[in-house]
Amino acid sequence: MSDALGESTGVPATISTEENESPAAPLSLSASSLSDTLSSREGTIQETKSPEVATQQSVIGGIPQPQSDSEEELNGPQPMPRNGPSHFHPSHRRLRHIHAISARHLSVPFTSWNAPLPHQHLLDVFFTLHQDLEQADTLPAPFYCSDTIYHTSNPCWASLSGGSESATLNLDSSVSTWQELPYRSFIIILWDRSVTPIRTVVKWRVPLHDLMFLSTTDLDLPPNTILFHLFDGIYVPRETRLALEERAVIVRDESFADPDDQTSAPSSTLTNPKPSLSRAALLDLIRRKRDTDKMRERLAAMESSIASNRDQHQQRLLEIQRQVTEKQESVDRLRGLLQSKQELLQRDADEIQRRRDALLPQAEKIKQAQVALAASVVTLEDQRQQLFAQQQRLQEANFFVRAHAARLICQLRDIYRIENRMEDGFYTINGIVLPNSVFINCDEETIAAGLGHVCHVVHLLSRYLAVPLRYPMRPMQTRSTIEDPISNIGKYPLYSKNQDPTQFEYAVFLLNKNLEQLIHSEGLEIESLRPTLPNLKLLLDSFHSDLDPRPRTASTSAAAALGVPSPPNSSASS
Repeated sequence: MSDALGESTGVPATISTEENESPAAPLSLSASSLSDTLSSREGTIQETKSPEVATQQSVIGGIPQPQSDSEEELNGPQPMPRNGPSHFHPSHRRLRHIHAISARHLSVPFTSWNAPLPHQHLLDVFFTLHQDLEQADTLPAPFYCSDTIYHTSNPCWASLSGGSESATLNLDSSVSTWQELPYRSFIIILWDRSVTPIRTVVKWRVPLHDLMFLSTTDLDLPPNTILFHLFDGIYVPRETRLALEERAVIVRDESFADPDDQTSAPSSTLTNPKPSLSRAALLDLIRRKRDTDKMRERLAAMESSIASNRDQHQQRLLEIQRQVTEKQESVDRLRGLLQSKQELLQRDADEIQRRRDALLPQAEKIKQAQVALAASVVTLEDQRQQLFAQQQRLQEANFFVRAHAARLICQLRDIYRIENRMEDGFYTINGIVLPNSVFINCDEETIAAGLGHVCHVVHLLSRYLAVPLRYPMRPMQTRSTIEDPISNIGKYPLYSKNQDPTQFEYAVFLLNKNLEQLIHSEGLEIESLRPTLPNLKLLLDSFHSDLDPRPRTASTSAAAALGVPSPPNSSASS
């Protein structure tokens, strides 16, 4: 903080340490003297038209009132008093009389700027109040610090009596509130924190007796003007008031000058007797008497209105009493109906209770059945899981059996090789030609050997595929036979030597039927029964695809040990 006082314009450049503290006479008035004063001054009020009276007529209850346009046109601009309308003597002012503080047209000279100001030269302003110690070399710590108002040149702070939560108060232990401080003068400093470090905008020693009244702020005020809001109006420094008068912004009024100020008031005003009541207090008293008379007239009118409406209200009261009686009878009737309904409801409740007691055993049985059902469901689910696992194992076993059967069938295919001779188109089995069920001009033993091979292969295929043949066979090479359970003969030879040709042909037919049964069990189709070897080759070749190599998994370890193809994956098995 800077110690030099009066650093910017709009406030006094030098600080006076002399104070005029002449006591003022107390304002006291008895009831009899008040009545005599009102009667003696009532005529004087109507006759006196001095600038002081004109100014006081615009003030009622300490609040300045605007004058009418007609009065201003007749009398011209009215002077503004230098002291407040309450005529409170300046020497009696204390710090507790200040309600709020504001400022107008705050600015900082360009020569003192250390950095560009944001927001078009608007300031972030707060103020501090310090005790005025005349003999002190340093500025004491502030006993009050206000809140900060941002981005403004016309700040108006909240009331000093706890109007802002962010304001801080630092008091001695001898006083509890700042209103108890007996200061007649103090130091106020306005700070700007929009730049770093913060800087002083205005610093001024405030002698309270030196403040002058200003009825309005709607004036062309000088830069860096500080406004003090007292209980009876707004006050500014003496230099600000004199500057406004010199610039003819306001009219100079000598009648409200301080009695101790010899430069601003003529000597004749000091010799004039001072009335016991001020003009404003007298006007306020007259206004209160007029309001009292009007109130009495309104009370009389209200009494007459009450008397005239008493009969109407009495009739209205009788009508309301009659309606109340009718409503009471209706309520009694409804209560009877309500009681009957309650009795019916009670009977229904008893019936419901009786039925509930009868249904409770059945409900208990149903509950036990539900518990048993839940247990059965759990058991069923467990059994279903076990069945699924067994099905998985069965499928895996079937796959292994099928793979083993395919391996055996492939080995059987290698043992009994069936080939097609290209020169005549006949099929051979192990080099033995076997025509397609037509054996004319063929060697009987060769045909018997070929049919014996076919009989043996079909018999083994039925065992590998677990398919029971419709016509049982006895493979005995060249003397193989086949049976027909529904025939009278029973056995039929698969050789033609020394046999009935009809029985031999029927035996070949039954052999082809057994071969057809095996082909159909594998889902294959044939066009005719007569080509025996082609049909048998078709059946044997169908198992060759089951031996194709497949990727091995953990479930195929057993199949790998047996040398058979891997089982299908879980999705294929399911």
